Amino acid sequence: MIKKLNYRNITNVLLAFVFILLTFRILYYISMYASNVPFWDQWDYFNTIFENKSYLDSFLYVHAPHRQGIGFVIDRFILETVQLDTRSSSYLIAFIYLMSSLIAVGIKNRLVGKNGLHTIMIPFFFLTIGFFETMILTPNPSHGAFPVFILLLFAFMMQSKWNSFLKVGILLLLDLFAVFTGFSVFAGLIIPFLFLPLAIFENGNKKKITLYIFATIASIFIFTLFFYKYQFHSASDCFQFPHPRPLEYLDFMIYVNAFQVGLQDSYFIGSIMFLVYLMTFFLSFFRVVKGLFIKHKSSIFYLVIFFLISFALLFEMNIAVGRVCFGVKAGQSSRYLPYLNLGVFAVYLAFLKEPFFSKLTKNIVILLVLIFFVLQLFKSKQIDLTLKHHKVGKENWIKCYKETKDLGLCQSTYQIYPYDHLIETKLLILESNQWSFFHNENIIFTKE
Repeated sequence: MIKKLNYRNITNVLLAFVFILLTFRILYYISMYASNVPFWDQWDYFNTIFENKSYLDSFLYVHAPHRQGIGFVIDRFILETVQLDTRSSSYLIAFIYLMSSLIAVGIKNRLVGKNGLHTIMIPFFFLTIGFFETMILTPNPSHGAFPVFILLLFAFMMQSKWNSFLKVGILLLLDLFAVFTGFSVFAGLIIPFLFLPLAIFENGNKKKITLYIFATIASIFIFTLFFYKYQFHSASDCFQFPHPRPLEYLDFMIYVNAFQVGLQDSYFIGSIMFLVYLMTFFLSFFRVVKGLFIKHKSSIFYLVIFFLISFALLFEMNIAVGRVCFGVKAGQSSRYLPYLNLGVFAVYLAFLKEPFFSKLTKNIVILLVLIFFVLQLFKSKQIDLTLKHHKVGKENWIKCYKETKDLGLCQSTYQIYPYDHLIETKLLILESNQWSFFHNENIIFTKE
C-alpha cells in the first residue's frame, strides 16, 4: 500500500511539474515574441470590429473556408477591453490549450484509468510551442485552440452520467460551437452518427432513445445551418477539385503525418503513422458496431476514439484537397498540428486500452515517447529564429509607420498584410481610436 501510494504521489508531482513547465514555456515564448499589431489574416477577420458590427456578425464571419464562431466572439470581447492589444489573443490561446490539456487528462482517466505515468504524456500533446503560428505569429483562437477545446469537451461529455436532457443540451451547444468555429466544422459530419449509439450504450429506454433521435435530427440541422448565407472562399489561389494527380492526395497526408513527428522528409515514417491512424479508425468503428449488438463496458470508449480519429482523418483529407496544388509537403505547417494532435491523442488512448499489448510493453513505449518529447524541448532553434524574424519585422514596421505614416515604405521591408490599399482605412481607425500599437508609445525596437 505504501509503495502504491508513493508511486502515485511521485507521478502526480511529475504531472504537475510537466504542466507547469510546459505552460510557463509557452508564456515565455509569448512574452518574448508576441507583438501588438494586427498581422496578416487578422486584418481580414477583424472587419467586424473595424466596421462596428454585432457579435453575431463576428460569430458568423467567414474567413477562408470556415467561420470564426465562438472563438472570435470571446477574443473580440477581450480585445475591445484592452484597446485591441493583439498580444491578449496569444495569452487567451495559451489558456485555452491549458484547459484542453486538463480536459484530455479527464478523458483519459475516465476511459483508461488514473495511471500517472500514462497521464504525463498528455500535456505534451496540447501544450507545445509547435502551435506557434496561430498562437504567436498570427494569433487566432478560432484556428486551433477553440476547435480543439470544443471537441475535447464534447468527447468528455459523451462519457458523462449527467441528466439526459442536460447532457443532450450541452452536447448540442458544443456541436453548434464546433460547426461554426474554425475547422472543427468537420465534426458536424460525424456528430449526427454518435447520438443513437450513445443511447444504446447507456442502456437507454424508449424515452431516452427518442431524446437522442431528436438530438440526431438537431445536429443535422445545425450542420445545414452553417451554409446559410455562406460563400465559399478558398485560401488557395491554385485550388481545383479534383486534382489532376489524385494520388498526390495520399502523398500529401503521408507527409503531414511525417511532419507531426518532426521527420518532414520521411515518407516511410509518414506512411506508418497514416496506417496507424487507419487501423485505429477501423478498430474503433468495428468495436462500436459490435457494441450495438453485443453491449460491452468499453463501447463508449471506442465511440470516443471513433469521434476523435475520424475528425483527424477528415481534417487531413480537407487540407489535402485544399492545399495539394502547392505541393505534397504544403501541409507541413504549425497551424495544422492542433487538429492532428487530436488523432495522436486518440491513437494513444486506443494503445493504452488494447489488451493485445502487455503492461510492460506499454510502459516501455510510453517512456521512449516521453524521452522523445523531452528531447524536442531542446530542438526549437528553427522556431526561435522564425519568431525572432517576425518579432523584429513587426516592431520595426510599427516604428516606421509611426514616424513616417508612409505605408508603402514600411511595407517594402516587412509586410504585415499583402495588399496595402486594403488596410489604409483600417490603420486610420486604429489611430483614431488609439488602438493596438497606437495605444502604447513606449515600444522598444530591436535590430536583427
